[in-house]
Amino acid sequence: MKKFLILFLILFPYLLIAQTSIYDIQYTTDAGSGTYPSPYADQTVTTGGIVTAINYLGGRYYISSTAGGAWNGIFVYDNNYSPAIGDSIIITGTVTEYSGYTEIKSLTSFSVKSTGNALPDAAQILSNEITSEAYEGVLVEINDCFVTSVYDSYGNFWINDGSGANEIRSGIFSLKDYGFPLMDNYSFTSIIGVIGINYGSISVQPRDINDFQSNPGAFVLSTSDKTVETEGSFSYPVNLSILNQSEIITSYSLVMQYDPAIIQYTGFSKSGTISEPGTITDESIEGNIELNFTGNIICNEIETLINLNFTTVSVGNANVQFSISTINGTDVMYYSSGELLNGVAECNIPIGDTLTIVQRPLLNIPSIVIPGQDLSIVCFAPESTTGWDAQLVYEDHTVDLEISQSNYDSDLGRWTLTTNIPTVDFYELYDLRVTADGGILDDVTNAVKIIDTFKDDYYFIHITDLHLLGHTFYGDAGYETDESEMDDLYEVMKDINLLNPEFVLLTGDLINEGELEDFECLRNFTKAVELLEKFEVPVYIVPGNHDLGGWDATPPPQGTSRREWWRFFGWRQREIPPTETEYLTHDYSFDYGNVHYTGLEAYDNYDSYMYDVYGPTSFIPSQITWLQNDLQNAGDKTKVLFYHYDFKHELDFSTLDVDMALWGHTHSDYNNGTHPYNISTASVCDGNRTFRVIRVNGDNLNAESSVHTHSSGDMLTLNYNMVNDGSLNLVSATVQNNYSLNFDHGLVKFVMPPSEFGYNVTNGRLMQFVENTSTVTCYVEVSIPANGQITTTIEKISSSDITSVYDIQHTTEAGDGTYPSMLNGQTVTTGGIVTATGYLYGRFFISSSQGGAWNGILVYDNNYSPVIGDSVLITGTVSEYNGSTELLNLTSFQVISSGNDLPDAVSISTNDIENEEFEGVLVEVNNCAVSTVFDQNGNFAVNDGTGSCEIRPGIYSLMNDDFVLINDYNFKSIKGVVAYTYGVTSIQPRSLADILAADDGFIIITDDSTVDNNSEISYPVKISMLQSAKEINTYSLKVQYNNNVFQYNGYDKESTISESGSISDLSATGAIELNYSGTANLIKNDTLLKLKFTPLSTGVANVQLAGSNFNGHNLLFSIIGNLQSTYTNTTSINILENTSGLNIYPNPFCNKVYMEYETKQAANVYISVHNMAGQLIKVLVNQRESSGRHVIKWDATNSSGNNIENGIYFYKFLLNGEQVDMKQIIYIK
Repeated sequence: MKKFLILFLILFPYLLIAQTSIYDIQYTTDAGSGTYPSPYADQTVTTGGIVTAINYLGGRYYISSTAGGAWNGIFVYDNNYSPAIGDSIIITGTVTEYSGYTEIKSLTSFSVKSTGNALPDAAQILSNEITSEAYEGVLVEINDCFVTSVYDSYGNFWINDGSGANEIRSGIFSLKDYGFPLMDNYSFTSIIGVIGINYGSISVQPRDINDFQSNPGAFVLSTSDKTVETEGSFSYPVNLSILNQSEIITSYSLVMQYDPAIIQYTGFSKSGTISEPGTITDESIEGNIELNFTGNIICNEIETLINLNFTTVSVGNANVQFSISTINGTDVMYYSSGELLNGVAECNIPIGDTLTIVQRPLLNIPSIVIPGQDLSIVCFAPESTTGWDAQLVYEDHTVDLEISQSNYDSDLGRWTLTTNIPTVDFYELYDLRVTADGGILDDVTNAVKIIDTFKDDYYFIHITDLHLLGHTFYGDAGYETDESEMDDLYEVMKDINLLNPEFVLLTGDLINEGELEDFECLRNFTKAVELLEKFEVPVYIVPGNHDLGGWDATPPPQGTSRREWWRFFGWRQREIPPTETEYLTHDYSFDYGNVHYTGLEAYDNYDSYMYDVYGPTSFIPSQITWLQNDLQNAGDKTKVLFYHYDFKHELDFSTLDVDMALWGHTHSDYNNGTHPYNISTASVCDGNRTFRVIRVNGDNLNAESSVHTHSSGDMLTLNYNMVNDGSLNLVSATVQNNYSLNFDHGLVKFVMPPSEFGYNVTNGRLMQFVENTSTVTCYVEVSIPANGQITTTIEKISSSDITSVYDIQHTTEAGDGTYPSMLNGQTVTTGGIVTATGYLYGRFFISSSQGGAWNGILVYDNNYSPVIGDSVLITGTVSEYNGSTELLNLTSFQVISSGNDLPDAVSISTNDIENEEFEGVLVEVNNCAVSTVFDQNGNFAVNDGTGSCEIRPGIYSLMNDDFVLINDYNFKSIKGVVAYTYGVTSIQPRSLADILAADDGFIIITDDSTVDNNSEISYPVKISMLQSAKEINTYSLKVQYNNNVFQYNGYDKESTISESGSISDLSATGAIELNYSGTANLIKNDTLLKLKFTPLSTGVANVQLAGSNFNGHNLLFSIIGNLQSTYTNTTSINILENTSGLNIYPNPFCNKVYMEYETKQAANVYISVHNMAGQLIKVLVNQRESSGRHVIKWDATNSSGNNIENGIYFYKFLLNGEQVDMKQIIYIK
């Protein structure tokens, strides 16, 4: 019984876990739908095993029972934990079937029980058995096999042991990236790996180089591709490879051939090679190399056998090939000859615009900004650089940028320049020009898009996989001349330019083979950039695998693709790799309104460049860290992530809090249709010509189905119906849209002759115009209907077509009594200076330049956003609204000029407000007073003695500006436009500057306050004045209060407008008098100063102002709150009985004086020293004292700590707010 109990206690923890074995999860004889699903499918299980493989598909792993073998392995689809091979783990998760492949995912628990355990033996299987259900997820070994198909572009290859072919995949380890040269029929003793499934293919997944073993003697002699670009001598390595055999070599004979017309063999070098300890006899002749080695060396994996030395002779292919060579007297069976090219002929096509000085913004990472917004410009230049300057350039127009800051980062060797975007004549996609002293100059095309505002309702476009210049590869017939994909992009670009999205997101594979820019003068990057520059909207680009990793093997050296991307698209650093890890990859983000867009580099590292950094595929750890930080910093903004492809399935959109992901690579469409949206778009290349519109409305994202520019003929066309060269006064254009989508922001550009009076547009909106040397380009926005067409027309306006504001408004015909416009109901073209904006949600007023009666009108339209001072030309319909004339239904709007002077406001009496001639006019009433204070909507009325006039907050609300209005408050003037709202004609001020108080219009305000204890309080005195800025030089503040309830303890001017001046305190018990001199600046409302009181008993302070004045003006207006105390002094006695007064000694004194007093009960004690003018020198005591004798010392210093002057002073001694003693003190130094 005891033994059983001990055994139970040992096993108890494991019994609680209730594990299910891997075998039980996997084993089944039920074919189901043919995929033999697990009997535990969709169930949560706890299981455990030894980790046999890790880092599969972005950190996932495999486990096996300790026995291994059939049915004893399983894939764990989870990368939240990081076990090591040999760990014994226990996990709880859900059994899932993925394309018939059993796996465990959604782990809820994970624990490592032990580490460093021996792995189960790999199960010996035939190559045709890998699809057997029993070996799913199992660690297996295939013996005596040979290669039937060499590496594909992903590093996968096929082998066969005679029973049937199976695939060896690179999901964990890539033999190709490791650099082993593979060829057909190469033989292996064994290949070990786990059996997995990806992209629909069941395969063996080796874990590292130790999982491969070549057959004995299966040596590979190889050379790599090399292009020699300079004349002279060079070295060419010959490699020898064999996997995990450690064969001893005592002799070899290396025989090779080459073309002596291209290169000349000059000898060999064995330094740093495995041949170094042996002896070599060189029996080479011209065109043939023969090197015979004797010694004792070992080859394991990939070794440099010998370095051959050559000199260049002429341009061409050296055609270096292996002849029959031997190792240890046995013929070598496997050879891999690279291509050795000498001296590419000089290229006569100049290289395109590469990055030099400016690193951001760029053609591929532009900035979208509005006037008034800061723009950062990142530049590489020496730290000593001075004289930075910048301009925006569009055709012949330039916008000067003022550099407000220029900061140098010594770690990154770069400058950041800051400039504020000024008001511009037109909104466009500008080039950026940066200059500095010492001849520094850099121009960046399409770098900065200036817009009028960030829209809440807009669309952008997603394109991907362009494969410029053509989709043929190095070595394919015609690859040198194939530029077919340029045509595909051009057709897509034409549609995009017409549709006028806010921007384009381009998610990689811009270039088909990124390493061929300089090679054979193909200039693929150069030509791609030249085409991208034809976009008329901003384009944000992230690189893909073809851009960065190469594709097929080509002669340029490893890393050429990535270096070319850095050269053309950024970022170039002083060092490669740079010191900052986040710059190892091309990642960035930008905001448009409340949406945050994040772009990530993604790649497949085909040429294994900087493998220790980049590994086989993206993403690297620093990218993920950067991404997490970037998205977190975006806060609650809507988030869109765009990249080429998630090769390792690392991105969890829910965890990252991403709302939409846009990608490509697959050349096909995908949309999961639910949040977070996971969307790919088919390619531009191969004639697909695909793009996808994504509509944004506030926080909502809606991806339309992708469309093809030539699904059935040309889907979108723009045809000008006459010449569009500026020679005609009238031009029309027709847009035919065969897409099933409507586009509200299409843009048609008309070239017109100059016009003093602007242009009329039908079926469109004239957004702006750009003045050229002899023509004007007019930007017309059109709403393009789905499956339809629209024709828009523009016509130059002549002087005879213009109707003045006066002619619209002036009438002597009363009509129905409202004096309607004589042009009511007619369409007119008129113009004027904008006098007010922001009326009734964005409407505005215009006036003729001279202003005055009949010369103002309301434009009831909020589709445009002019600013005050703009001279505008508009076409619209004259309408009457309750007798008020206005213009609405605008068909044309143009800003002719900006910053114009406004007409003078017309001075009217308050009773003139109803007069017809002042409708819409900028007016001013003077010397008026408030007759009605604010109602609940902020309306109030004033009167200058002639009658009442209402002031309404349709543009600006004085009440919302926290000003307290009082009846009879005096105004010097009130300006505004005359408007009709809610049945009332009123003046509508435009800002605080339109409301000017009289010079005596000071208001003193205190708030209600209740005190329930006897602690000292601070009682703010506030002051208001309706002038934009008022300077107070003197004031006398006189306050009376109930000294039986409160004791005055002085004032506090810190953090008030009185702080910088001087105040003399001439206060007495119950009466405060503070006289100020200095310069106090008042802007509308502020705190004048703070009074200090101590409650003495229950009651009301009854604070009153009496005889105060400011700048010599008697105070006329005040709002005094109720200051009261609920404090009860339960121990109070007669003040005079509570003390015998103050005893001072010595007096006179020279250094210090002592003051002694006694209180019979606790009391509030206040002792202060004053000069003979009554000015306060210092407060010596201001606190509650217990009963008893008290002594204080004064060292003849003032409140600032400075010594006082010789003279006579007096002190005040107050108990509980009442003065009980006052005597002289004489100070003699």
